[in-house]
Amino acid sequence: MFKKVLITGISGFLGSAIAKKLVALNYQVAGLKRESSNLWRCSEFEGQITWINHFSENWKENVIAFEPDFIVHAAWSGVKAGNRESLPEQLINVMIVGDLLEIAAKAKDCCFLGLGSQAEYGILERPVSENHPLIPINAYGISKILVAELVQKYCELYNIKWYWIRVFSVFGEKESDDWFIPYVIRKLINKVP
Repeated sequence: MFKKVLITGISGFLGSAIAKKLVALNYQVAGLKRESSNLWRCSEFEGQITWINHFSENWKENVIAFEPDFIVHAAWSGVKAGNRESLPEQLINVMIVGDLLEIAAKAKDCCFLGLGSQAEYGILERPVSENHPLIPINAYGISKILVAELVQKYCELYNIKWYWIRVFSVFGEKESDDWFIPYVIRKLINKVP
């Protein structure tokens, strides 16, 4: 059973929810964060996380020293609507996952889980399954597909167990107010047309 989990994007909505659950289940969790990350979503369990500052001089060595059994990659640059068309912003994500895959290859029996997106499917007008064609409509969806392919091929080459989960719209505690569902709720409560 996995005992140590590295989570990227731990200060975000999904990453913090995953971390909260794993901490409650007594897993050892390391959080890869930016120096400037706002950890308000992690305030309940902040003291139970091994924090590693991404882009610090020796961050990769610190992750390897943590010896993760499982890497949960929940971080993604350029998720807001205005950045989804920016290819340079989206390509940053390829470099980050490349670093994580190299770490997974150096760790013994490490599994990799990446969070994909419904954006990989494009516009959907019918029920979807995993066999649905991937028809992205923006740089965000394209880069998610590119990273999923990179994860698959690299992990198969280096015998790393891997998972890619395409996440559709979710809603819950500590979601950003500017995301779709909280926006609609706010409009309905305020009865604004």
